[in-house]
Amino acid sequence: MKQPFFRVGIIPAGGSYTSPGDIPLVRARTLSVTARVKFHASATNNCTIYIYYSPDGQHWDTIAYTSFDLTLDAGNYVQRTVPIDVPEHGYIKIKVANNDTSYPLSDVAVWYTIQSWGREQAWGVITRDTGIEEKGG
Repeated sequence: MKQPFFRVGIIPAGGSYTSPGDIPLVRARTLSVTARVKFHASATNNCTIYIYYSPDGQHWDTIAYTSFDLTLDAGNYVQRTVPIDVPEHGYIKIKVANNDTSYPLSDVAVWYTIQSWGREQAWGVITRDTGIEEKGG
């Protein structure tokens, strides 16, 4: 994904922002989330990226499926990419939370990449210690 999934100019002190849309998981194999923020020069706390799951796009978990932190570097940009182990089907939402109660986050951007399994079922067995996979049935 070349363009960010979403951008936010400012997340106020102690505030958060949840993605305006969701990410559909269709035969999902891998999902990577990249988040970038600029910390205020006087900031004293990090920010957290929360991932929420829904099996149908309507009923969302109230407890985050997973999360990761962007470590504080006052006055600077911090960017981090994290692979997320997700179910093959369902939906994901992303929330960015500013854990600093005195200063805002700015220039927030979030990207994702997703790799899906093919439409056909793969068959195979590993038959030797060499890891060579042979067609099975």
